[in-house]
Amino acid sequence: MSPLALGQARTAALVAANEDEAGRVWAWVDVGQGPERAALQVPLSAARLERIAAEQRPVIVFRAPGGLEVVAVVGLALAPPLAPLAPAGAPIEADVDGQRLRLHAEREIVLSCGKASITLRANGRVIIQGTQIESYAEGTNRIKGGQVRIN
Repeated sequence: MSPLALGQARTAALVAANEDEAGRVWAWVDVGQGPERAALQVPLSAARLERIAAEQRPVIVFRAPGGLEVVAVVGLALAPPLAPLAPAGAPIEADVDGQRLRLHAEREIVLSCGKASITLRANGRVIIQGTQIESYAEGTNRIKGGQVRIN
């Protein structure tokens, strides 16, 4: 593989990752002439990058012209699925290890288990159903609304 030229972007092998004394995460990528330190432009922890390196997933790198002329990791290459994709309409399971999980739907999201469910609708309505509903708070437990009806 030829070296990464200025202004060029391509996939590269992620070799390792580390965090410096200031808490900044750096990736080590092989862009053709052995491992090279690369600035990280995507929000990934060093531990997550190490897992990506262990999976041998390529990253997308860019060598910016000017100044330091450093290599920057700007994304992850899509890996081919390890298993066939679920057919349309089949339930999807997700295992997320990040700091935040965001689900988006055009019309409705339903989270259900047995006789309990939480429904979020695009019109802003939230429906909580269950045989018993409990709410706990160490601080104030507030109920706010244009109108509050009990029973």
